[in-house]
Amino acid sequence: MKKNKAKSLKKRNLKKLQYGSLSIALTVAFIAAILLGNAAISYVTDRYSLKADISAEGLYQISEQTEIMLKNLDQPVRAYILMSEANAYAAGNDYYAVASEFLKRFVTLSDGKFSVEFIDVYKNPAFMNKYDEESGISAGSFIIESDTRYRVCSMYDLYEVSVSYSEDGTATQYISGFQADETFASMLHYVTTGELPTVVQITGHREYYDEVFLEIFEKNNYEILECNLSMEEIPASADIILISSPKVDFTEAEIEKIDKYLREDFGSAMVFVDFDSYDLDLFELYFEEWGIGVEQKMVMDSARAISMPFMVVPYVQNNDFIDGFSYDENTMIVAPNSRKLDVLFETSGSYTTTVLLKTGDTSYAKDYSVDEPISVYAKEDGDETGPFPMAILSEYFEWSNNRAYTGRVVFFGTSGVTNETMLETAALSNNRFLTHVINYINPTTDTVTLEARDLTSTSMAILTEQANVILVLLVLVIPVITLGLGLLVYMRRKNK
Repeated sequence: MKKNKAKSLKKRNLKKLQYGSLSIALTVAFIAAILLGNAAISYVTDRYSLKADISAEGLYQISEQTEIMLKNLDQPVRAYILMSEANAYAAGNDYYAVASEFLKRFVTLSDGKFSVEFIDVYKNPAFMNKYDEESGISAGSFIIESDTRYRVCSMYDLYEVSVSYSEDGTATQYISGFQADETFASMLHYVTTGELPTVVQITGHREYYDEVFLEIFEKNNYEILECNLSMEEIPASADIILISSPKVDFTEAEIEKIDKYLREDFGSAMVFVDFDSYDLDLFELYFEEWGIGVEQKMVMDSARAISMPFMVVPYVQNNDFIDGFSYDENTMIVAPNSRKLDVLFETSGSYTTTVLLKTGDTSYAKDYSVDEPISVYAKEDGDETGPFPMAILSEYFEWSNNRAYTGRVVFFGTSGVTNETMLETAALSNNRFLTHVINYINPTTDTVTLEARDLTSTSMAILTEQANVILVLLVLVIPVITLGLGLLVYMRRKNK
């Protein structure tokens, strides 16, 4: 009996051992499979940048415009991040980690024509010797290069920095946006473009050019030159000329140089006049030939403006020019302190005019002069009633050998549309609209029109009429409704 019990016990122990061994083996195999699968997935995601973007701001989302450039690459392009990969992804280096991860996603979209490599310049200092010191290259830089040329940026070029002020006036800088898509796309565009475009600032008449406006051209890889028409001819390489806020009139000889560039060389111009641009008789007379008139009146709007009546928000006009520019009636392009423009004709000979921006019916224009500046912004008797054009496109056509040649002028009643605040306020479309203008008047070069990913709470710009509605709702309508509901509840309970 004891022997049978011992045998039975031994059998049970043997079965337990077999089951236990099998369980351990399966567990080990399962863990090994997980580890191998994880390693394989990690390799694939690192090699082909297949990681999902689950960030709230969509930091790693690559724009369609950048995707198209990557898919259309016809040459190898190399990117270098001048630090070790371990340091780029080390704790506390979040900004580098995000930027590096974003750039690595270019590899998959380019079908292998775009590559990314980390270079530890402390272990390989000779690597930087092949680059010009004036390019700003240093440890931590990002380089994108082709066989033709290269461009360098720093980590600071990939993030938008804003300034906040406390009640005591202390300024504090903070990261407000992630603009790697725009910066890397601009660099990619630069290294793969054949001949780079040129924009020329006309000088000699106390013109003013906002640096942030010129940055639009820099980001789109334009070479920026200056030309004093009293001493120089407009360069033959000029794709666009700029005339912004002149205070001194042009001479006949200077006007002839502009006319030759626009009508014989079929060039393009962006022109901005301001409310304090007085006595530009020859200058204004020349552009009347292009169907554009300028008056000494300032445009105001009692409703469609931001904060003050002179901060006018015109409507974008629906025409062929607007193709590729997405907009609706709520698109806000602010044109502050604008002079009144006139369309002198729609078509005359070889010229055709098109209104790009126009005010609404609530707008009005006030006369002013050096001796009698504007002191009252509200509409008064005698003020001219709108709507008024605020940006006009004029085109000169000439046919030769069955081909149309075109000279173009886009004329604005204010340089305020290029103001730093107007261009850098995320809620406004000034930057996007001006970039579209540049792309239209120089169609041989594609512009990069990408916006930074907002890393802060978004501010909202509202029109005067919208602000008034909100004020009425918050101060009058909602409190009255709340009071009425309260009285209704009180009366019902009282009568029970």
